[in-house]
Amino acid sequence: MLNGVRVLDLCDERGYVAGWMLAELGAEVVAIEPTGGSPARRLGPFAGGKSDEGKTDASLCWWAYARNKRSAVVGVYWWQKRASHLRSQAQH
Repeated sequence: MLNGVRVLDLCDERGYVAGWMLAELGAEVVAIEPTGGSPARRLGPFAGGKSDEGKTDASLCWWAYARNKRSAVVGVYWWQKRASHLRSQAQH
């Protein structure tokens, strides 16, 4: 349905379902993560029943919502610019 559509997923945990749904509908979704990975990678429950410190692939939450997505990590400066842009948009 959405083949050929590319989506940058810039959301936090409140928007994970939206990116997942777009990916399920055929869009190419790229999850942009901060340095250290998405916070969803640290949400339980975990494969094996517990979190392994420093391991970012054991979260069942992440497996569910990142399905059919690609990921890219960007640095802190980029996230600060994004936050500044969002603040300026909210004031207009």
